[in-house]
Amino acid sequence: MTATDTILTFLENTKFTMANYQFVVLGELINNKNKARIEDVLKALNKVNKKHITFSNTPVFKVLTKKGFIKIKDDLIIANFPIMTNADKQFANSEIRRIMKFDYYKR
Repeated sequence: MTATDTILTFLENTKFTMANYQFVVLGELINNKNKARIEDVLKALNKVNKKHITFSNTPVFKVLTKKGFIKIKDDLIIANFPIMTNADKQFANSEIRRIMKFDYYKR
């Protein structure tokens, strides 16, 4: 199973989650060459959810770390999967939009 398959399977299996946090974090990583500053991901989470989300008040980072999708190093979130091709990125982004039922990338 490729990294893309793993991520897409994860997205599909997680689509019934109550919050969109995991999708936003993975989307930020997919679209930023697998690295993102924690501060930037928190900005994206806050914008999409219109609430005050902090590193310490959301379990999303622990959940994705435990599932092996990310690791945290200093102020960076680093994806634990290879950088996707442009075609794979487009497909992953379309799946995220479909699952979230809106286009979070038009922010």
